Amino acid sequence: LGAASALKELDAQLAPEARTDLLLAIEEEAGRLNTHVSNLMQLSRLELAAAPRRDWVDLNDIVSAATARARRSVKGAALRETLIDLPMIRGEGALIEQAVFNLIDNALAHGQGMVEVLTSKTDGAVRITVRDHGPGLSSDLASWLSGPNLRPAPGQRGLGLAVAKGIARHLGGTLLWDDGAFTLTLPEGP
Repeated sequence: LGAASALKELDAQLAPEARTDLLLAIEEEAGRLNTHVSNLMQLSRLELAAAPRRDWVDLNDIVSAATARARRSVKGAALRETLIDLPMIRGEGALIEQAVFNLIDNALAHGQGMVEVLTSKTDGAVRITVRDHGPGLSSDLASWLSGPNLRPAPGQRGLGLAVAKGIARHLGGTLLWDDGAFTLTLPEGP
């Protein structure tokens, strides 16, 4: 807001570099605000417990879209995808993409080094794993993740993990933390 006000009031007096810096600040903050509003809306929707849509979706396409979105959102993001051939699943593609994006965004913000995004399959389920090589979860956050509450854990700064956890449960899946990685598991069948 301050950058927009400065640009509005001082535009004619600003050097081109200063104008560019203000425009970049406005763009970055608008993007951050958009993410927060989107997460709030998703969390509210999940709390209302509306029935999920069950369209046939390609999980690898969804993971690639979330990864591309993260690359656009975080300049210089070190991301690597390892996708295996998966069957189509029934789910709500936009929700799954949001959950995966939130996990990647969290990994980029709190992890270290390369963020790896992997898909795998197990009996009757598909998995998306996001590994960040970071310090891991606090015991409070790990306890919250395995509990029933969708509201963010005390001290949790953002809503991304709460939304990802809510989406997993909404679609009949789970979100777990183990061995330095989040794994979103979704049922393969209807």
